[in-house]
Amino acid sequence: MEVDRLLDTLGVSPALPSAQGDGQAKPQKRRRYDPAPAWKPFPTKVLPEPIRGYVQAGSHAMKCDQAYIALPLLAGLASAIGATRRITLKPGWHEPAVVWAGVVAESGTMKSPAQALALDPLRRAQEWQLEQIPELEAQFVRDKALYDADYQNWKCKGRAKGEPPPEKPQEPRVDRYVVNDITIEALAEILSDNPRGVLAACDELAAWLGAFDQYRSGRGSDAPKWLSIHRAEGLIVDRKTGKKTIFVKRAAVSVAGSIQPKTLYRALGDDYFDNGLAARLLLASPPRVAKRWSEATVDVATYKAVERVYARLLALNFSIDDNDSPAPIDVPLSAGAKAVWMEFYNTHAKATESMSGKMAAAYSKLEAYAARLALVMYMVKAVATDEWTITTPEIDEESMTAGVTLATWFAHETERVYRIIAESDTETEQRQILDFVRDRGGQITANDLRRRSRKFQTSDEAEQFLRGLVDAGLGYWSDVVPSQDGGRPTRYFVVSQTPPKHEENDV
Repeated sequence: MEVDRLLDTLGVSPALPSAQGDGQAKPQKRRRYDPAPAWKPFPTKVLPEPIRGYVQAGSHAMKCDQAYIALPLLAGLASAIGATRRITLKPGWHEPAVVWAGVVAESGTMKSPAQALALDPLRRAQEWQLEQIPELEAQFVRDKALYDADYQNWKCKGRAKGEPPPEKPQEPRVDRYVVNDITIEALAEILSDNPRGVLAACDELAAWLGAFDQYRSGRGSDAPKWLSIHRAEGLIVDRKTGKKTIFVKRAAVSVAGSIQPKTLYRALGDDYFDNGLAARLLLASPPRVAKRWSEATVDVATYKAVERVYARLLALNFSIDDNDSPAPIDVPLSAGAKAVWMEFYNTHAKATESMSGKMAAAYSKLEAYAARLALVMYMVKAVATDEWTITTPEIDEESMTAGVTLATWFAHETERVYRIIAESDTETEQRQILDFVRDRGGQITANDLRRRSRKFQTSDEAEQFLRGLVDAGLGYWSDVVPSQDGGRPTRYFVVSQTPPKHEENDV
């Protein structure tokens, strides 16, 4: 079956062993559909202020799940830190502040507006920089005219006298923080002028993935460069025209974007799963929240506080190495953070041993992401107050705990997303109805389902669909006996193992 093939490829088993009467574990017969794990709310409570309040306020104002805002916000904050800081786990093992985050959801689920809110302070900072270009270019024209005149005068008189030539004016440039769908060549050129790194902000991750090798006959040459970028390593790009070779010593690019489930699998394909690029994406598929008009907004004080965090992160500087070159500042672990990290590392390693295929690859990258996210949490806390000079330059226990909590949540979400992208259309419909019922307490009558969902025209259609869920083992019927006053019994469909409602992000 196609579903089983996809799940096997992804390393997600559609059936688990069950205990038999003799006490031995024997494999179950494959079911047609083993649904994705239930949604677990994004752990917003571990985010430091003011970004925690920003995520909560934005979610309330937009009527969307908090994960829609949190994921691009994590990528945006990581990009603002860029290559200036690394977390040191032990001598020789450093992790940069590079985060690739993608929201996996259908169209019309507030993906783009939520990302726009998460990145708005960063985009405003970028817009201010770009608005300076006309004035800088005008000044360059004036300086170039003076230089040309001075150069001609030097050629006629000064050179014979041994005088140095006039200094040529530099072409205008401004800091870049955000880039959109661009080629690796253009990215290298931007990074050569912006060694701190940038954010690749994509409304559609498919466009970012599709841009790989778009000017080449075959796939493959761009992907290894992006793998190096994810590690903030050196990037070398050879060009046919202009500046022939571009070298970026530390190419740090975070990525934020969204994509629809079926498009995700097509865009990644076997190539990007096999080379590990897919495993480097932090993916989440938040539930759809019913759209309702709201007058709520993010208050000015909360927005300004997050804007200040972005600005201070963008102001971080490199240190200087022994060769007088810019170098990242390595931030070690405190004793408490080291204890949290070691416990997570050992537990996560044991869990990874039980994985296979693409899930094993994803788990291996989530290990490093725990450290990277801890670094982001620490740096946000460090710059969030008016006394933002870091007096204790080491990762604290709270930040590491937050990083571990986030990585653990993403591990759960990775399995959910891998199952979701392997679904058939029928299975997608089943999952959506299950989520719909869970969100309303975990049980529903066929008549209520017909009234509350547009998928069914009659109660008989709704009951037939629910009967299919029961036959698949995804729920069961519960008959409620009427009271002594009389009436007919009420038959409820109950979802098996109903999780908490998805709005409870802080529980």
